[in-house]
Amino acid sequence: MVYRVYAPDGHFLARDALEGTHQGADRTGRVGLPTVSLKDASGNTRDLQPCPSADTEASLTSLVALLRTNGLSDAADFLQQILTSQLPLVPTHCTPNGTAAVSFAPATLNSDFFRNPLTTYLETPSLCLAAGDVFVVRGKAPVFPNTYFGGSVFDPAFDTQIQMRYWSMCQNDRVIPYPVIACQPDFATRRDETQFYTYVISNDPEPPAWLPSGATWLPWGDTSIPKNLIFRVTLPQGSPTAYAPVGAFCDETVLTSQGWQACFAAAGLSAPPG
Repeated sequence: MVYRVYAPDGHFLARDALEGTHQGADRTGRVGLPTVSLKDASGNTRDLQPCPSADTEASLTSLVALLRTNGLSDAADFLQQILTSQLPLVPTHCTPNGTAAVSFAPATLNSDFFRNPLTTYLETPSLCLAAGDVFVVRGKAPVFPNTYFGGSVFDPAFDTQIQMRYWSMCQNDRVIPYPVIACQPDFATRRDETQFYTYVISNDPEPPAWLPSGATWLPWGDTSIPKNLIFRVTLPQGSPTAYAPVGAFCDETVLTSQGWQACFAAAGLSAPPG
C-alpha cells in the first residue's frame, strides 16, 4: 500500500521563501501518517510499526532483505523480480543526445510499478547531457486549483476553469528504481503573462546565476546516468497528452544570450506547444 502526499505545506522552501508563505509543516502536512493494523481470522489485531527505512524508494534492496528477515519471502521474491528482470541495470556510460527536439509521451517503461490510475505520467525517452549543454522545456500551464495558497479545490490559481487537480515536473534517474532527483509542483512553476512556463535543467549544484528571468530550474544530477524527465498529470479534464510540453537540448551560452527561442529554433522547433 502506498500513501501518496503531494506538495505538503512547508516542503517546497524555494517558492515559500519567494512568496513568504512557509508555514513550517512537515512532510505529512501536519496530519501525521495513518496507522496500519492486521486482524487475523480469530479477531486478534496487531498494529504494524513504521518502516525503519526513511527513504524506501532509494532503499528497495534493503527492503527486500528486511522482508526476508521477517519471513515474508513471497513479498521479497515479488519485489526482487521487479528489480532484477523488469528494470534496466545502472549503465556504465551515457551518450549525449545532441540538439534534437524531445517529446513527452505516456509512460510505457514498466508502467505497472506503483501505478496510479488517476495519474498519467508523460515522460521523455532516456536522456544524456553533453558538457556545456542544458535541457530546455516549454509548455502551457494547465489550470490547477489554488489550494497551496489557501483556496479550495474549486478556486483556480489563474484563469477561470480548472483543467486538472495537480501537475508537476520531475527529473529522475532512468535506473532502478527510478529515484527522483528533484521536482517542481504546479504552484512553484513560474509562468509568463500567457501562462507558458519554461524549465531549464542544468548540471549545476544549485540554481545558477545565469538562469533566465521567469524560468524554473531543475538539477540534472549525475551526468553518467541516463535521465527521464516526467510530467505528472493528475485528474485531467480531457486527454493528458493535450498538455504535453516539448524540450530541446541547447548550448548554455545560446540560452543565456538568445533565449529559449534560439534553442528551439536550433532543434527544429518553430514554436512552443499550445
